[in-house]
Amino acid sequence: MDTEQITVQVIKETPTYEGDSENTNGRNGITPCGAALPVNTGIVEKSENTDVYHPHDCRKADDVTFVNGGYSEAVTGDSDQPGVDIKSSGCSNRHKTDWHGLTSVDGSGKSAYDDLPTYLPVRSRRGLEFGSEKQITDDDLNLAATLVADAMEGHKFEVKREPRYVRSYKYFKSMYMRLPLYVAIISSLLLALFEKPAVKGLELPYQATMAIEGACLLFFVFRICHHAHWRSRSGFEKDIKMLVAIASIIVTVVDMVVYVFLLHLTSWQAVRYTRSLRPLLIMNFSDGTHLSRAWSNIRITLRQIAHVIGLFYFLILVFALVGMKLFQTRTDISFPDGTPYFKNYIESFWQLYILVTTANNPDVMVPAYDKNRLYCLYFTLYIIICLYLMLNILLAVTYSSYRDCMKNNIRRTARIKKNILHQAFEVIKINVDGKEMVTYKTWTRLIRLAHPRKTKHQIDLLMMVLDEDKSGFISRSQFLNIADLLNVPISVVSERKTFLEIHFPRFYLSPASRLIRRLVSSLYFSLAYDAIVVANVAVICANYEKADWLFAVLYIVEIVLKWFTYGTRRYFMNTQNWFDVIITLISVVVLIIVDSEQTGKVTPEILSVLNVFRIFRILRCLREFERFRIIFGAVFNVSFLIITYCGILFIVFYCFAIIGIEVFSGKIEFLEYNQSSPTFKQKTCNNAALNGSMYSTSRYCGINFNDIVSAHVLLASLLVVNNWHVICDGYVLVTSKVARIYFMSFHLCVTIVVMNIVTAFILDMFMYEYTFAKKGNIDTKVEQTIKNLQLGIDDETGMEIKKESKPSHTQKEENPSMFHTKSMLKRLQMKSTIHLSRPNLSRYDGIRFHIKRRGWMKTELLLEQLLEQEEENAVNEHDHEEL
Repeated sequence: MDTEQITVQVIKETPTYEGDSENTNGRNGITPCGAALPVNTGIVEKSENTDVYHPHDCRKADDVTFVNGGYSEAVTGDSDQPGVDIKSSGCSNRHKTDWHGLTSVDGSGKSAYDDLPTYLPVRSRRGLEFGSEKQITDDDLNLAATLVADAMEGHKFEVKREPRYVRSYKYFKSMYMRLPLYVAIISSLLLALFEKPAVKGLELPYQATMAIEGACLLFFVFRICHHAHWRSRSGFEKDIKMLVAIASIIVTVVDMVVYVFLLHLTSWQAVRYTRSLRPLLIMNFSDGTHLSRAWSNIRITLRQIAHVIGLFYFLILVFALVGMKLFQTRTDISFPDGTPYFKNYIESFWQLYILVTTANNPDVMVPAYDKNRLYCLYFTLYIIICLYLMLNILLAVTYSSYRDCMKNNIRRTARIKKNILHQAFEVIKINVDGKEMVTYKTWTRLIRLAHPRKTKHQIDLLMMVLDEDKSGFISRSQFLNIADLLNVPISVVSERKTFLEIHFPRFYLSPASRLIRRLVSSLYFSLAYDAIVVANVAVICANYEKADWLFAVLYIVEIVLKWFTYGTRRYFMNTQNWFDVIITLISVVVLIIVDSEQTGKVTPEILSVLNVFRIFRILRCLREFERFRIIFGAVFNVSFLIITYCGILFIVFYCFAIIGIEVFSGKIEFLEYNQSSPTFKQKTCNNAALNGSMYSTSRYCGINFNDIVSAHVLLASLLVVNNWHVICDGYVLVTSKVARIYFMSFHLCVTIVVMNIVTAFILDMFMYEYTFAKKGNIDTKVEQTIKNLQLGIDDETGMEIKKESKPSHTQKEENPSMFHTKSMLKRLQMKSTIHLSRPNLSRYDGIRFHIKRRGWMKTELLLEQLLEQEEENAVNEHDHEEL
């Protein structure tokens, strides 16, 4: 092959790099590839086959790549570019080239561009390896990947920096360690089902339950020791959760020893109150940030509303004193059962406390009202002040405190995330022209370590989203978005194809198949099945059972057609489809049972419940109304956090249930009622103290503390507060009036504190979600970049997002309280719009990011951006005032 040698001599002054120069050492230096070369000179050769030249031993086509200050720059051989003098001479061809770019110097055939980001044009690619990159070891990358993973999960990173501690931390977080932890926590909580007093038929000897509990405690001790191994000493010693866990384990072990001692060596009744500490293990050992944040919100909010709660109880005490003075001398007033009416201070307080829950209204007022109607003024004033005023003030203060606490938590989480990513950047950065950057090669090593299954094009695509200026490097500010970017799912076209499209493409892509899929995707198909649902509900109301199989078949056909159209993944991404599948399966099972000879083997209660589920299908019709769809979407998006607060309620319930079992178990028993002639024990719940009481006459005997399940049912009844005083009075009769403290404490902790915080949370999160849903086009910074590059697909529909959607009209603001938030959203929309020159993305065809319309993680990122915008505006306003 004929070749032609071209000598390129650089006229302009450039830095000198020697192969053994000191610049090859240290993070802040950059060196060209290969051995030392004559300064400012490159030898290139031209190939007839490919018309490609390369610098030094590398070839290049019409563009000549040469070394200039540690970078490879492109110049045109026949151009008049200043500072370059091109002279021709002959030389031999030693290497073959390909169409993909530059070959390696050693003639291995590997393209020199294999180590370059594929989204950059050829003329702007930088193919030189920086010497400082070699000093970024695998341990450094492992540390950086761990930091990035913690930033994605929102964890605070306090790990010792030595490689062995980082590996220990990764193992600590692995599923191999988390799964035994979850098993130990669940096992310790479920022990209450088998411990005395146990659920009927499940009781085990105390030796067996203590052996299981001991094994769980040993694992918890191992977990704490493992935690102390990788964590910094100062962080571990200041961690309140770990200190509480250690104290709980010590107290539990002492309690177990004392229990065995009392059981065998004394005649005293042995109790185990430390069982109520078991739910704390969920808080102390759980890695869930949402649960910890919810508990922190409750703790901080409780401190801020304590003065309101104190004022609330003070007013009740004052009204109790007034009531006692009003009615103490009225011997002609008493309750219907003969109980004295407001004769002492304790009873006056108790009756008014029940009244503020509305459980004894108007029963407590009627005896006095019958004697003099003016007495109603006293009770009316009390209800207005304590019930309608103070409790609503308490809710308002709780909401305000929670809102501030939530904002502070989000700000703190954002700061922690940025701090962790700053640390990760410090580990893998190098100095490029005086700027701190992460090179492409380091980026590739990092992502391959963190996500080994990602391909080269996917890695390049991730870097392209961050590298907004298309420099081929990632700056510090760009690197801070890596956690948000990696939380966006990415897929290739093969993963988005349906099973039929992959295995039966001719059939799936046929004209008939396309017609069916177009029909199923249309609005008319949805409306037709909504009409079928309405007709089915009407048939159920008419109790006409002969058409049940017809509707079941129609629903099965709908499921099959939608699965055929959307595929398994897209079909089940829609929660509505999950709902339809479950209801349809239940309907088919019920019909099979009813039409078979197995009906007698299934209880009527189960059949009734299964039949009721079919009626819920009518709810799908509400999705056709935009307002209902927005509301349901907002509720669904905050449902995960609602479950988190349900976990908090479970912890409180479990603690109170265990205490109630230890104090009240066996005092009241449920005996099957004989409707015709009930015995004395049946009427009195096997306790003569309840004879003639409202508790026994109301047949509340089954609501007791005799096992963990019954205890939770009783506490749930107290939560509703309807007739809760009847349950309380029943246990007062079988014990003493001191039992009221237990029930008042539960009402204070759960109904007044926790439920108010849950209400505040639902109000706040729902309003944010509702506002975001109505806006419809608010995106995070990363999602905005992805959309501008046209690399996103809708996670629900699977359709590519071609351009930013804009609202057709401006909706009227309906909620003045959210005006500030909505104005911030408008500013955020304008700020997040990024205009980019779109690079060539042909090589990324089929690789797309899944953009979720809503979701708690997205909502949290939007709130972070809103709060950042608020802080910027506050700073700008402050600066403007100073000027």
